[in-house]
Amino acid sequence: WMLQNPDNPLSFDTFSRIKEGRVLRVLDSKAPEDQACINGAPSVQDSLSTESRERFHALCELLQQLGISYILDNRLVRGLD
Repeated sequence: WMLQNPDNPLSFDTFSRIKEGRVLRVLDSKAPEDQACINGAPSVQDSLSTESRERFHALCELLQQLGISYILDNRLVRGLD
């Protein structure tokens, strides 16, 4: 997965975010020219350590036990940068 592909350049806003060090915000872009890059990006969940993955699953189980519905969105990055 590459952020800058000469065959599919990123939007100005996204390129600016990368230069500012806010790389995860690329996943948040709504710009049409960024969609191919976003769709080819790895899932944030794939990057979790074993410990973090276990905690995440425990949280999901707790939410289910409490009857709290939720939706997993692997492209949601608000608050992570």
